[in-house]
Amino acid sequence: MTTTREAVSVLRRLVAVNPLAHEPDLASGLGNLGTFLIGSGRTEEAAEAADEAVAIQRRLAAQDPALHEPELLRNLWMIADDHREQRPHAALQAAEEAVALCRRLAAAEPEKYATDLRVVRTAHAEALRVLGRTEEADAIVRELADEEAEGGEEGDERGEGDR
Repeated sequence: MTTTREAVSVLRRLVAVNPLAHEPDLASGLGNLGTFLIGSGRTEEAAEAADEAVAIQRRLAAQDPALHEPELLRNLWMIADDHREQRPHAALQAAEEAVALCRRLAAAEPEKYATDLRVVRTAHAEALRVLGRTEEADAIVRELADEEAEGGEEGDERGEGDR
């Protein structure tokens, strides 16, 4: 974690000199730092790092969606997945945003984002479950199972059945 903190510190200095070149790396570093911190039980610091990463990615994605939305999706998924026990409401909000973003990306590029969509929908169900919203979580899990059953043979032919 010390190395990640140092990297974020260096990246902040680089962003001050050339934001265009270094903000994406800073967002990535902050997202990774948030994951390390949440794993160490430092929830407040993790929230600050993860939320700053998402804020940077949102701003970058607004300027150039094709380039930055995939990384925004990754950061949202990291919050949904890594923070669900310690920050369940933030995790749910991130999961809902990730599902909406991934649905849009998958509509444009289904082959590229189909697996990601399943992953973020699973994270969404898990976040709902942590908050005691089991009926909603179970409905998502059933939808995923139904979709897998409908497309399972086709996915196996492409070598994707085990993903």
